[in-house]
Amino acid sequence: GFWDGPSCADCVAGYFGPSCTQRCPSSMGLVCAGRGWCDDNRAGSGNCSCDTGFAGVSCELCESGRWGPSCVLCPGAGPNSTVCSGHGRCLDGALGNGSCACSAGWVGADC
Repeated sequence: GFWDGPSCADCVAGYFGPSCTQRCPSSMGLVCAGRGWCDDNRAGSGNCSCDTGFAGVSCELCESGRWGPSCVLCPGAGPNSTVCSGHGRCLDGALGNGSCACSAGWVGADC
């Protein structure tokens, strides 16, 4: 396995399981895409806990209502508001541009 610690009783960061042979999910060459942390070590599950705004097995995706490589909020998104004023949908996701596609009859940056 991939052992670490003063007595080699722990797993190297990014590995988990009783023998430290299972690798945590990664994307872009980084454990949890560098956007979260992995429950690693011998008793760990190997699951990623993603930072705010990120989702996916290896934190490689944006949460719904977020867009771009940094997964920023779409127009109008927030705890007390509605994405695109509730009159359209955000072109979200890691490859989205964050603009609102407005429903018929609605216009503007946030519909």
